[in-house]
Amino acid sequence: MDPRDILTKSAPYIGIAGAILFALMWPAAVAVTGDWVLGRDTLSELGGKPNAAAPIFSAACIIAGICALLFSSALYGIPRARAGAALFTLASMGLVMVGVFPIYAGTAHTVATIWFFGPVALSVIFLTPAFLRTKELRLSAIVGVGGLIVSFASLALSTYQLAEAVAVASVIALGVSMGAQLAIMRRKAIRRAMPGRHFSR
Repeated sequence: MDPRDILTKSAPYIGIAGAILFALMWPAAVAVTGDWVLGRDTLSELGGKPNAAAPIFSAACIIAGICALLFSSALYGIPRARAGAALFTLASMGLVMVGVFPIYAGTAHTVATIWFFGPVALSVIFLTPAFLRTKELRLSAIVGVGGLIVSFASLALSTYQLAEAVAVASVIALGVSMGAQLAIMRRKAIRRAMPGRHFSR
């Protein structure tokens, strides 16, 4: 089988796995360090702790970023979503760089953080019209736009540390939503392509 076909089939599930993995490793890093406080500390500070929290958080960023990068290949197949898909790909690379360059890396970490948050926000803006045109992806459009609104509201009404955490949680939710809906779309497409086949429920 062509490796590209394998990636196309597995990309939605890879995206879901990456989002869930980060969602699990984030609190794991918090539990290990014991002194990280939501709303007071940035997520990046987990990567600068002098204990096991640092490698856990860095690994979470790198693994989730690679999963998101592989997942982004599925977005290019959505009509009129190429610009948004490219931005999501760029953001995925930024997430990997956040793990490669922890907070003590200084300027390199700052650049990596902007590299992630900037493109991922823009990707939501560019992907939303394409998602709204596709019935199966409208929930992801709602999750994405809702996440942006809540993130910016948090930035305006509370600390930037809390806003960052809200933004990351929103991206996790969007990743799971997009992955699940793209997986469902693919299964429906297979059923339409093989009308004579009967699939078990």
